Amino acid sequence: STREGTGGDFLGLREYRRGDPAYRIYWKKHKKEGDLYIKQFLDEGNKKIILHISENASEKLIERTASIACRLLEQGSLVGLKTDRDFIPPSTGRFQKLEILKTLALLGYD
Repeated sequence: STREGTGGDFLGLREYRRGDPAYRIYWKKHKKEGDLYIKQFLDEGNKKIILHISENASEKLIERTASIACRLLEQGSLVGLKTDRDFIPPSTGRFQKLEILKTLALLGYD
């Protein structure tokens, strides 16, 4: 799993939890939807990452996950993928990239 850091690349948003620092609140989304979300950033010391995605994820989320996986692999991180049915253990390299992209491309197809 990923470890949240204070700097590095933008990782995504998650729901606010009591104790989260106020400066991490993503106010634009709060203004639009009313719920509180926190901006997460990848800890630069974290090299082993597993991306989680649901089988019924939107195409936009699938594309974003693919982009993040490719970028992390290019940076030399060990990247894995967890879906509702599949698990690809963290690894590096071209074959890993192809396995992750193939799995993401087939999400939602039985």
